[in-house]
Amino acid sequence: MSLPTLNPTNMTEAMEFSKFIATSSHIPKDFQGKPNNILVAIQWGYEIGLAPMQALQNIAVINGRPSLWGDALIAVCKAHPDFRGITETYIEEEDKAVCQVKRNVHGEVEETTSEFSYKDAQRAGLTNKPGPWKNYPKRMLQLRARGFAVRDAFPDAIKGLITAEEAQDYPEKKEPKNVTDSSKNTDVIDDIKNKVKSIEKAKTDVKYIMHFIGPHEPIVYANASDFIMKFVDTLSQIEKSNNSQDKKNILFNDLRQKNMDEIAKLNSLEQSEIEMEMEKYYVADKNSDD
Repeated sequence: MSLPTLNPTNMTEAMEFSKFIATSSHIPKDFQGKPNNILVAIQWGYEIGLAPMQALQNIAVINGRPSLWGDALIAVCKAHPDFRGITETYIEEEDKAVCQVKRNVHGEVEETTSEFSYKDAQRAGLTNKPGPWKNYPKRMLQLRARGFAVRDAFPDAIKGLITAEEAQDYPEKKEPKNVTDSSKNTDVIDDIKNKVKSIEKAKTDVKYIMHFIGPHEPIVYANASDFIMKFVDTLSQIEKSNNSQDKKNILFNDLRQKNMDEIAKLNSLEQSEIEMEMEKYYVADKNSDD
């Protein structure tokens, strides 16, 4: 009499299964006492066609990312209906592993070939790492070539998983520090504040000198609004004078010419305000001719 296979058929059963399995010491240590991790592994296994216990034995979470051990990678691809074969060789004279995967694509067999050499491993800084790369370099080259070939040939089968052997070679990602918790970033914030203050100070350092027609002494204003107000007020005084309209037009132009350098210090909106006031008086001039 054979025991029934433990194979949950819905989420509730999967959660209960995960809680039960998590208490066992006969599963990989990464899953012991961690039912949530088991549930995720089961789901990944379901996505790529592995039974629950197969998933726990062949899916590894490395640096927070699920991955698949190299031998299981071949098993998943062999179960795919379009799989047509895999050939792995090692070229001694070139110190290079080569993997060729065949797949049926619309009735034709396509070949995907990947290779990984000892020189590639050196460039990637792998050969000096303690462990498998030191003890079994040929095996590691083979697994790396296999991982590349299978990912290229069967992306739909492995759902973006990489080999666990490859995942182990990637440096662990460090979480970015909170900006507010970093003294370095505090210095950056202070620097920004200082720059804003310097800009504001530069604005207050700008002086606007109102030049008048005739013997009147110029008046220095600390802000643009006061300068504009005085300029407009002077236009109004010219308009109210007893001079002829032609004389008024000459005085309007003289006033603007005397203050051109100061008007140039204004922003575009403030300059537009000056021009609108000037135009208003010229409109009055036209109306007076009618």
